Amino acid sequence: MADTVRRARIGAAIAQSYRDLPQSPEDDELALANAIAMTEAEPW
Repeated sequence: MADTVRRARIGAAIAQSYRDLPQSPEDDELALANAIAMTEAEPW
């Protein structure tokens, strides 16, 4: 039960942080650039 409450509080805190400071288009661009770089770094 304690773990369920802890997880709910953490989830609520994360959701509130996105409401307080929403992602910007620049954040999206950076995330995409990081995803591309990580994919290209893989030794496929």
